Amino acid sequence: MRFQFPFTKTSVAAVVLFCLATTTNGQLSGSKTTVTLSEPMRTTYYPEIICPHCIIPHWDRDHLFRLEIDKDPALVSMFDRDGKKVLEADFKPSDAVSASVAATGSAHSGGILAAGGLTVKDGSLRQFIAETDNAGHVVRLITSKGTFYSRRVCETPDGSLWILGYDWDSRNSPDADKNILRRFDNKGPARSFISLDSIGNPRESISQITTGRSYLHCGTDHVSLYLGPSALYFEVHVSSGRVSRWNVDMSSVVGSKADGFAATDDGRIFVALSNASETGSERKRGLYELTAPASSATATLTLVQGTIAVFPSSQLAPDGTLLRLWGADGNDLVVTTTGDNWGLSWRKVLVGDN
Repeated sequence: MRFQFPFTKTSVAAVVLFCLATTTNGQLSGSKTTVTLSEPMRTTYYPEIICPHCIIPHWDRDHLFRLEIDKDPALVSMFDRDGKKVLEADFKPSDAVSASVAATGSAHSGGILAAGGLTVKDGSLRQFIAETDNAGHVVRLITSKGTFYSRRVCETPDGSLWILGYDWDSRNSPDADKNILRRFDNKGPARSFISLDSIGNPRESISQITTGRSYLHCGTDHVSLYLGPSALYFEVHVSSGRVSRWNVDMSSVVGSKADGFAATDDGRIFVALSNASETGSERKRGLYELTAPASSATATLTLVQGTIAVFPSSQLAPDGTLLRLWGADGNDLVVTTTGDNWGLSWRKVLVGDN
């Protein structure tokens, strides 16, 4: 996937900014609040890895990760909040002929998580998930047979590793594990969750995983999974393995294309949406807070005030338009807007009475 962000400044053709009074996560039922974003508290530039036609890096917790495919498909670099490259790790085992990393994340050790595939000397294929220490040395490596394609990876505080992906073999084998979310402990695969068949037809389900339109986050108590095109949100309780599922109400949003997902430390969920994949004379973008009540099977999306932008399809997005939600850093959101000049900016979520 390559950057195609329209960063060039243009005259504003049409921008519509408005807000809705909402009920947000963490607020008492019936309490009317207004949710906005602060002005940037800081902006960091990553000219080495965020640029036109560059491979899009991945944000997890407080670091940015780049697959160094142009150099070596088994190499991953990690950058800090200040734009400094702080770690580089090679995930090709010594007994492998080749290896390729498909997913990266932040390890609680201060190192890098990676998941992907490798070829061993007898020509057979293996899948792997690995973790480095804060010096870049691989301290945990789990390999398994099969054709499970890893797309997202994260770690919960108890040391469990979680992967979102799919198994190519499961399409043709009735006995294969068709679950898309897998949990690993030090001995290997421990458990899997959420069947591919339960989220739509196989072709569409696989597409939304491979194209990066689905997102995975490991929290303290539960793992969050947002499947963009299917408009589904899941939470898996870490200790019990209980899966909760919500259909996301998309009836009043600007579009169905997900341009980012974030889960803050205080348990709030945000999704950036657009109609970029749809036809029409206007482009629309906006940021929403997702609320998933335990008492309902439907999750709602509440507009974050001031984040709606509407502009002609023939023109680039005006300055201030939110282009991408990278994730959360603690309770702050990390975003890119037009006018940031390819930088990442940190914004606080502000809640006030309407």
